[in-house]
Amino acid sequence: MLYYMYILLGLVAAASASGGQFAGDSPQARGIFLLADVNQDKLLDRLELHLAFLYFDANNDTAVTSTEFFKVWAADNLGSQAGSINLFFNLDVNRDLQITEDIDMPVIFTYFDRDASQCISEGEFIIQWVKISS
Repeated sequence: MLYYMYILLGLVAAASASGGQFAGDSPQARGIFLLADVNQDKLLDRLELHLAFLYFDANNDTAVTSTEFFKVWAADNLGSQAGSINLFFNLDVNRDLQITEDIDMPVIFTYFDRDASQCISEGEFIIQWVKISS
């Protein structure tokens, strides 16, 4: 038991030393998560993930093209260009150069909802975001 307490204290110390971020953390993912978490319950349901999707849909046609995605990404300084490319092409499930609500979003929700609880925790979101954007 004492061993686990030391591990926990080590993790807390490491997080404090790194400004509260663990390796693999993403301030960009946290920012998008917090914007999408409308009711501030630290969980995203399907509607809230839909709102995050709409954030990138510049012309409101319910399809996020690669051009729209890259423009919003760059304009809002969401990370590196390489990260945006990796993320977009991993989210574009059917490889048609657009992320759509009917085909891509159900798969994306399932990918982020690792415990199949029908909601995405902040931790799930960030871990999966880091995996597919790097």
